[in-house]
Amino acid sequence: MSLLLRAFFSLLILTMGIPLSAQPLFEESGGVDFGICSHPQATSVSGFASSTFLKGDFKQRQILIVTLDSPKHRELLEAAQRQYSQSGTNQVGLDSFRLAGVFTSSDVIDSVYPPDSKAPYYSGDQISQKSLWRSFGWLTPDLVVILKPGDELKVGLPESASEKLRKVCRESQFPIHDLKGSHLATALTSSPETPANFGNIPAFELVCPETQFSNEGYKFLNRLAKQKIPGISSAHGERIDRHFRRPLDVAKQLDAVYGHHLSKVTYQPALSLIARLNLDDLTAGHSRYREIEQIVADYVSGEKTSLGKKPNGSVTAGHLIFSELAHRVDKQKYTPLVKKAADQIFADNGNALPVMPAHNEMSDAVFMGGPILAAAGNLTGDEHYYDLCLQHVRFMQELCLRKDGVYRHSPLDEAAWGRGNGFPALGLALVLSEIPEEHSAHQELLKDFQNHLAALCKHQDPTGMWHQVIDEPGSYREMTSTCMISFAIIRGLRKGWLRPNQFDTVLEESIPAIIDRISPEGELFDVCTGTGKQKNLQAYYDRTAILGKDERGGAMAFLCLTEYARYLKEQPSQNEDSTNP
Repeated sequence: MSLLLRAFFSLLILTMGIPLSAQPLFEESGGVDFGICSHPQATSVSGFASSTFLKGDFKQRQILIVTLDSPKHRELLEAAQRQYSQSGTNQVGLDSFRLAGVFTSSDVIDSVYPPDSKAPYYSGDQISQKSLWRSFGWLTPDLVVILKPGDELKVGLPESASEKLRKVCRESQFPIHDLKGSHLATALTSSPETPANFGNIPAFELVCPETQFSNEGYKFLNRLAKQKIPGISSAHGERIDRHFRRPLDVAKQLDAVYGHHLSKVTYQPALSLIARLNLDDLTAGHSRYREIEQIVADYVSGEKTSLGKKPNGSVTAGHLIFSELAHRVDKQKYTPLVKKAADQIFADNGNALPVMPAHNEMSDAVFMGGPILAAAGNLTGDEHYYDLCLQHVRFMQELCLRKDGVYRHSPLDEAAWGRGNGFPALGLALVLSEIPEEHSAHQELLKDFQNHLAALCKHQDPTGMWHQVIDEPGSYREMTSTCMISFAIIRGLRKGWLRPNQFDTVLEESIPAIIDRISPEGELFDVCTGTGKQKNLQAYYDRTAILGKDERGGAMAFLCLTEYARYLKEQPSQNEDSTNP
C-alpha cells in the first residue's frame, strides 16, 4: 500500500501540471495531522493536509484522497512535500490543486452512505462513518478519490458521474464498473443528504495495482487534468459564498432567526436579545431596542416572575438582559431585576453563601453566577457584590480548574468539555466588563482570564475551531465553545486586557471558521446539545452534535459576531466590511 500511495501522490501532482516553482502543495514547514474521529468506541479516522487546505483554499481546487490507514501516511505525504515544495513567485490560480489525505479502515470506507441523518452525531452506531461523512462538510474538497489496491486498474463511477469523467474513462479504455447507490462516492456525488448541508462533491473510486500505475494510471490522471476535472464542487462553492460574508451581514442573518422571545428568562434567548441590542448600536437603529423592551415588559411589570420558583443557573444568567437594558436604557427600571437575581447569594438569615446556589459543581457556573453579581455591584454601587463575585469564581475554580490552566467540567471527571471552558471564558469577560479596573477583584480575575485564554489557545485546531473536548483533537469541532472563547478574546482586545500580537492571529483563524459554519438561514454546524456533568470522557464524546438551527448555538454565534463587528469598527485601519482582523 505504501508504494501505491507514494506513486499516486507523486504522479497526481505531476499530472496536474503544477510547476516545481509554483506554490507548494504542502507548506515548507510541513503539513499537519488532523483528527476526524478518535472516539474510544470507534475506528480511527485521521488525515494529513496543509493548513491552507484545512482553512479553505479559495484560490486552488482541492482534491481529497480517501484510502486505507497506514502507519506510513505521514512519511508518504512528507516525501511528496519534499519533492514538490520548492517555493517561487508564480501566482497559482484555479487550474492548480492542493491535496490532502484521509485514512481509515476498509470497513468504514465500504459502509453505507450517507449515514442515518436522524441518528445522533457522534454516538451510537457508525460513529466513524458519521465523522467521516460530516468531515466533508468542513473540508469541502472539489473532488474525492477513493483509492483502493487491486489486481487490475479500474474505475468505479457513480451513475450521476459527469460526462467529462466518463469520456476520460472511455478514452483510457479502463474497465468501468458502476457503484451502488450506497457507495461513498455515489453518496458524495448525488445524495440529497449532503455532508453538513454544504452540497455535493464529485467522487469516484480508483482501484489500481502499483505495477500499472506508472503508465496507465499516469495517462488517466493526465487526461483528467487536461479536461480540468475537477471544477469547483457545490460544497466548495457554498463554503466560498459563506466565507466572504461580512461579520455584520452574518449577524443580520442570525437576527432574522434568533432573539425574538423571552418566554422564560434563561441565558439562551437572553444572549440573543443582547446581541440584537449590539446590532442596533452597530447599525444606528432603535427598532430592536423598542421591540426588546416590549418582549421583557411583563417581567418588569411583575405580571410574569423572572426567577420562577426554583431558579437554576440558566435562569440566573438569563437576567443579564436586564443588566444590559439597565446600562443602556433605564437603570432605575431594570436594576431591581438584576439585584433580585444576584441576591440569591444571600441565605434567608442575610448572610452570604460561599457560592451562588444551583452551581451543580460545574464550570458553567463561572458564567451562570459571576456576571450577574458583578453587574449588581456596578448598577447599585455596592462594591460588596464584587467581593462576592470573586468569592464565587474562586469557589468554582477550586472545584474545576485544572493545573494545566483549562477547566474540567466537574469533579466527576478530568474531561475538559469545550463549552465547559467557553463558559468560564465568556463569564470572566463579562465580569471584568462590570468591575472597575481599580478594584482588587478586577486585578485578580484579569490574571485568571489571561491565563485561561493562553491555555486555551494551545488547543486551537488547525481549522480555527476548538473541540468538544478541548484537549482531544479527535473529538468533533464544536461551535459554541469556539464562539464563546472567541468572544472572550475579542472583548479582551477591545478593553486592552490582551496583547494584540498574541491574540489577533487566533481570531484570524477562528472567525472565518465560525462564519463558514453558519448558513444564511441561521443553521449551525456541530453545536453540542445541552450537557450536564458527565461521569467519563466517553460521555462527552457521545454528546449529540446538532446540525441546524439551535437557540443556544445561535445566541453564542450572534453575540460573538456582533462583538467582532464592533471590534473592527473601533480599529483605525479596519472597518466592519472586513472579514478578518
